[in-house]
Amino acid sequence: MSSGLLHLPVRDADENEPITTVNLFPISCGNPAPSDPTPEQIRRIVQTSGALDFWDDPAEDLYTAEDGDPL
Repeated sequence: MSSGLLHLPVRDADENEPITTVNLFPISCGNPAPSDPTPEQIRRIVQTSGALDFWDDPAEDLYTAEDGDPL
């Protein structure tokens, strides 16, 4: 049964040779990054956030029938 360790022969490194380390086990940073929200999730977030509640304010209704037909 393998212990997961890599056994290399001991040798002296040449001063011009870069020192290199090898990690045989990938580093896990916990949960993967979440995916982007779907359009339906975005609509639900905006609706429940209250960011568009100002549209319900009567002061935002700037146009009347006297302004003519809508384009």
